Amino acid sequence: MKITLSILTFILSLQTFAQIDQRRIMASAGRIAKDLTPSAFGPNYIMSYTLGEPFIYVGTPVGLPTKKFFNGFQQPDALIPVGPGTTALMPAAPIFNIYPNPFDQYSIIEAPQAYENQDLKLQLIDAHGKLVHEETMHGTRHKADYSTGLTPGIYFLNIYQITGEFIHQVKLIKS
Repeated sequence: MKITLSILTFILSLQTFAQIDQRRIMASAGRIAKDLTPSAFGPNYIMSYTLGEPFIYVGTPVGLPTKKFFNGFQQPDALIPVGPGTTALMPAAPIFNIYPNPFDQYSIIEAPQAYENQDLKLQLIDAHGKLVHEETMHGTRHKADYSTGLTPGIYFLNIYQITGEFIHQVKLIKS
């Protein structure tokens, strides 16, 4: 009887453990780029970093594979290692200055010197994903005229090379 009771207690404790969800926020970031060698403190990951999108690591019951959930979009110019004992060598991201923000009639776009002799494509996308304005930028400084047909709201300015390669995205607010 004692053996049966001990076995039953052990089985019930396993079932209780199997229903525990050990959630922890690993980073406020996008998706996992690749796994690294685990450290003494646990697994290490390199993640593409995007503010506002939580990454949740869920521990699962013994014997089942670990689940990794991700949310958001990949930020191609910034890989951030997450976890103890890792270091980051961040590639230099192009810095575009776009002002004023919020804007009313126009925006000034200043590109890094690396784009001085290149033409860049500018696309203004509304909050619904519709292309509302498109033009080409020549040189490192450009005044984009948005005086006709834009309603107040949130817009995304996408900057591409003429070949179509994505470079940068900025959220703009029309007042």
